[in-house]
Amino acid sequence: MQLSAIDTSINTTNTADEWYLNIFNGCQNSPTSFPNYIIKNNRLYRYMKSKCVLNTEFEWKEVVPQELRSSIISENHSNPLAGHLGIFKTYRRLAQKYYWPGMHSNVIEFVSSCDICISHKHQNHSTLGEMGRPKSCSRPFQMLSIDLIGPLPCTRKQNCYIIVVTCCFSKYCLLFPLKRATAEIITEILEENVFLVHGIPSTILMDNGRQFISSTLKHMLEKYKVPNIHFTPKYTPHVNTVERYNKTIMTAISTFIENDQRVWDLLVPKIQFAINNSVNEVTGYTPSFLVHGRELVTCGSHYIDTNVDQDIVFIPRDHYAENLGVLSSIFNKVQSLFLQAHKRNSAYYNLRKKPAEFNVGDVVWRKTFYQSDKDKHFNKKLAPKYIKCVIVAKKSPLVYDLADMNGNPLGTWHIKDLKLTNYKY
Repeated sequence: MQLSAIDTSINTTNTADEWYLNIFNGCQNSPTSFPNYIIKNNRLYRYMKSKCVLNTEFEWKEVVPQELRSSIISENHSNPLAGHLGIFKTYRRLAQKYYWPGMHSNVIEFVSSCDICISHKHQNHSTLGEMGRPKSCSRPFQMLSIDLIGPLPCTRKQNCYIIVVTCCFSKYCLLFPLKRATAEIITEILEENVFLVHGIPSTILMDNGRQFISSTLKHMLEKYKVPNIHFTPKYTPHVNTVERYNKTIMTAISTFIENDQRVWDLLVPKIQFAINNSVNEVTGYTPSFLVHGRELVTCGSHYIDTNVDQDIVFIPRDHYAENLGVLSSIFNKVQSLFLQAHKRNSAYYNLRKKPAEFNVGDVVWRKTFYQSDKDKHFNKKLAPKYIKCVIVAKKSPLVYDLADMNGNPLGTWHIKDLKLTNYKY
């Protein structure tokens, strides 16, 4: 395929470009007044001395009237021989043969708004979205973060999954090995082992797994009137607190299974005990202390007086009751520590992030997550990296509901997967 030349000859009677007409007519009527211009074959050229002695053949640039500029840029950018290259290369290609005032600005505008370039080229700006606001909770089991780990190697008890429930305030973890990760089983565990033991939470954070978005779990949450249920945006697991503990849990289990991975479920109760009785770096307390108001005894050797009378004697608990009154100030301290930690983490996280915010109705470009398929002769490296869509709902400055250009819903997405289109490509 050849790069076809566009005929830029235009009759001076049907152009509205006054700048072009003034020079064209002036060059015809008084050539000496326009020494840098010449007319050949009804085309206007301008002399521009080349800085390279080897490029003297391109010193006469064809002057392009306003009506033809867009088509000239398109031919030198969108043509296969132009390669949809960036602003610099497109401009230099044009500047070698053509001239008009404001050419560079026109190239920037054209290339920056080229849908094909936007969809196929990687973003050249930092990831969008600074760190969000801290999670709002003031007591244990007020806000829960829930996730599913697995499938793991099937154990001798036929367990293949772990359901993890984490308290966002105390960092207390509950681990439940599962044979099957169905909505019914998960709903039963949450109701009987979490809600009816620790109370009903005000907020629950979950991902978009089919078990969590099922009608079974939805009906149970409605039965207990849980007011706030949030699902993480697509491909954004890190906003869920439990993901950090999933890493800790799997690392701890992997260090003890040795050569037989079918025994991992035997270690789960001990790993849970270890996590809940280790001091958290942010709060300065163990999760067990914040939940139970006391440290759990990890070994019987802790007890000094081991002589127990046959008759049970109830010692006054006034001192212990007085200590429980301190929990209120401890909870306030923990909240303050959370805010301090969030401020520190935000300062580091935001160094490599670009602040941005969109509104309903804005057209944006969303990252694609294609998978290669050899049987269908499809490779994700050759597929568009972004697709054009529109914001239909704004859940927060970082989370948006998107739809394609035909109005079909695309789900909830984090701003990190969106791309600014007013950048230079």
